[in-house]
Amino acid sequence: MRGERRTKRNEMAGSVVASTVFFARSQGMALEALVDVTGLDAAQLVDVDRRQPDDAVARIWTVMRRRDPSRAYPLEMAMAAPFSFLGALAHGAQFAASYRESLQELCRLRRLLADRLEAELVDHDRGSSLFLSHPTDTLDDGYGGLAGLVLGARYVRDVLGLEVQRLTLAHPIVGSPEAYDVLGVPCEFEADRSGLHFAPGALDLAPKAIDPTLNAFIRQHLEAAHARLPADDALADVREAIADNADNGRHDSVSLAKSMGVSLRVLQRRTADHDTTVKALIDEVRMADAQELLADRRLGVEEVGYLLGYSDERAFRRAFKRVTGKTPAAWRRA
Repeated sequence: MRGERRTKRNEMAGSVVASTVFFARSQGMALEALVDVTGLDAAQLVDVDRRQPDDAVARIWTVMRRRDPSRAYPLEMAMAAPFSFLGALAHGAQFAASYRESLQELCRLRRLLADRLEAELVDHDRGSSLFLSHPTDTLDDGYGGLAGLVLGARYVRDVLGLEVQRLTLAHPIVGSPEAYDVLGVPCEFEADRSGLHFAPGALDLAPKAIDPTLNAFIRQHLEAAHARLPADDALADVREAIADNADNGRHDSVSLAKSMGVSLRVLQRRTADHDTTVKALIDEVRMADAQELLADRRLGVEEVGYLLGYSDERAFRRAFKRVTGKTPAAWRRA
């Protein structure tokens, strides 16, 4: 009907849904049952590139809980799931200068995982805590929250090298207390909030997982890419500002105009006078950076996309192909 406002659907990353589907199937849940309970077809259930309704996982966990309430299904899945479950979130935190910056980056990008995911990093007299919650936690008795929290604990411990002192969960225990011994840290259930807790001062240390050689490689190659950009005197300062912004993770036109001390409209008129656009210049810099970073196979395609400010690998692939005519993988093989 004309004038009727369309309600936005709350969504989550397809990788979260697909990982849960694969686990449920491994535990004997029929594909037809998954289609029925989620309302998604078989192809949608395993499409990691497409965002899905954010209650799909909660619906699956509800059925799994009914099958065997004594099994700690979320814990089992979280201990086995690959970190690709976290999508682009898994990459951003690895390039931070401190654990605090790593966790702040996870909080900043949390909606890449789910639109309504809430994450809060809090300092207190006992240390620091990363609290996580999602509205669907009430639908599945915290099964989804437990899976996400345990996978997050694995990630910060095994990838970032940050020790977790304890876990708290706002819901009753799932399975037996002994099942949680595999985590190697105390777990408290029916707590005020679900979260990961860290020792005082721990977040201000440099992540052990950071590879100084890789970070130096990234910086050197970005500088080399910027140096090879067209030396158009009329727009050289614009390209330089774009490159500076890119080094600080900013790839949008509004930030560019602000960094140059002009309005976006003024900047748009200026680029139009030279038969180009602000977006085209930003894309030019990003693609130059992309080609430099893709030249070394130590960085995966998804990591390159993250470093260039794309929300996920699919968005990066589309942009790269639009500008170069090839996918990142095809360009790498050429």
